[in-house]
Amino acid sequence: SVFRGGYKDLSRDMFKFIIKKNNKEIHEDALFFYLWTHLYHNEFKEAQKLANQNGLLKNPKQLMDARLKFWLAYIHEELNQTTEAVSLYE
Repeated sequence: SVFRGGYKDLSRDMFKFIIKKNNKEIHEDALFFYLWTHLYHNEFKEAQKLANQNGLLKNPKQLMDARLKFWLAYIHEELNQTTEAVSLYE
């Protein structure tokens, strides 16, 4: 709700804090919502950079969160990285 309230930077700081806590139950959720703060504003290069920084693109097949996999594929698609996008959509 912080992000929807228009506090983009504050919400990103909150998600970074949650990610650093490394709670396995909510880790992928936090990564998804952190990524979403970039996707919502069509910041695909920044989203890909964030995904790389958090190791999401090293082994994307190991991700459990379907939303995360889909949006990682979408990022690749938007950046004209078709081969990578297709492999994640499968």
